[in-house]
Amino acid sequence: MLERIASKVEGDGKGTTAAAGSQPNFPDISHVLHDSRSAFLRAMPRVSGTIMSAGCAGTWYFDWVASRTTHAGRHIGIEFYSPKPDDLPRNVDWIVNTVGNMEGVKDEECELVFSGENLEHLWPEDVIGFFLESWRVLKPGAVLVVDSPNRLVTEPLIWSHPEHTIEFTPDEARRLAELSGFEVTAMKGIWIARDPDTGRVLPLAPNDSPADWPAVERIAAASSNPNDSLIWWMEARKTGTPKPDELKSFVDGIFETAWVERSGRFQTIVGTRSPGNKSVSCAAGAAGVLVYGPYMPLKAGPHSASFSIKAEAVADKNAVVVRCDVLGNKAQVLAVKELTVDDLARQNGEVRLEFDLPELEFGIQARCISTGVAALECRLPVVIL
Repeated sequence: MLERIASKVEGDGKGTTAAAGSQPNFPDISHVLHDSRSAFLRAMPRVSGTIMSAGCAGTWYFDWVASRTTHAGRHIGIEFYSPKPDDLPRNVDWIVNTVGNMEGVKDEECELVFSGENLEHLWPEDVIGFFLESWRVLKPGAVLVVDSPNRLVTEPLIWSHPEHTIEFTPDEARRLAELSGFEVTAMKGIWIARDPDTGRVLPLAPNDSPADWPAVERIAAASSNPNDSLIWWMEARKTGTPKPDELKSFVDGIFETAWVERSGRFQTIVGTRSPGNKSVSCAAGAAGVLVYGPYMPLKAGPHSASFSIKAEAVADKNAVVVRCDVLGNKAQVLAVKELTVDDLARQNGEVRLEFDLPELEFGIQARCISTGVAALECRLPVVIL
C-alpha cells in the first residue's frame, strides 16, 4: 500500500525550492496520502448495512474505516497476503481469498465495497474478477469506491513499489467500472505530482515542494485534477449490467501495454542518462550501480533478464568490467554473471540471465554494476520476461 511508500524518488528538480521556514513542515508523503484518503472516506454518505473491504492489512484498517465513517455494522474483509489478526473487532468477518474471488459473500449483500490501494496489486484475472464480483455482492444502487496510484504520474516519476503489477489511469479506471455495470459518480485526485498547466513533474516529498507549488496547494488542488495526481479516487454506483467479454478484452489490452512500461522503470546511481532515456553510461573510474530496477513482482516459473552493454577497451583483458545480476525481494541473488571486455565482445554486448521462481516473488530487480575499470553504456530498458 502507499502508506508504505518510499520517498527516495524525487521529481525532475525544476522549479525553485521555497526558502526554509516559508512553508509548514509536513510529515512524510505516506501521512499526507493517508490523511487525504481519510478526508474522502469521511465525506462518503453513511451506510448502516454491510461494508466489504477488498484488501485489509490488519486490525488498524477496520479501526480506521470505522473512525472515518462511523459505521458500526457488519464489515467483511477479504485479504490473501496478510495473516488474520487475533484482535479483530466483533463486527468484522475476515475471509482469506483473493479479491478476484468473493465466493464467501452473498449476492447483493453489501451497501459499500471499498478497495483502498489494492487494484494496483492485482494480476489481470483478479482485476476482472474484482470488478465483476463487486457488482455481484453489491445491492442495486449501492456504491463501489476504489483508489489507486495513477500511471500518468508513476511513469514519469519512474516510481516503483515491490508489490505493484501495473497502475491504471483515471480514464482506464472509469472504463473498467462502466464495463462492469457501474456509473461513475465521482473521480477525484490526491496529491498533485504533475503541474496541470506545464506537465512538469513535481518532487514527491511534501517538504521538497517548489515555491510555485507549496504542499498545502498541492493537497487542495488535487481533488479536481485526478490526471495530475499521484492517486485517483473513484466512486461508482451499481446501475447497469456487466459486459464480461468486453471487460476482459479491455483489461488484457491495458496489461499488454502497461506491463512493458512497468518492467522498464530503471534508475541509476553512478550513471548519466542519454537524451530520451535510451541508455545510461558512466566513465572509467565510476564504480557502482549503473542500472537497477524495476523492483516489481513476478509469478512463479522461468524468467530472464537481458542486458545490452558496451564497454571501452582496457589494457587488462582479464579484468572484470561489469557485473550483471538479478535479486529477489530479500536481496538474494537469483542469477549473476561477471564479464570482461572480451566476454562482452564475444556476445555482441548481449547478456542474458535466466532464473526460475518457485513461487510468486515481490521486488524483483535486475542490476548492471560497473567495477570502475572501463567506461560502460547500458541500454534501457533491461528486458525482463
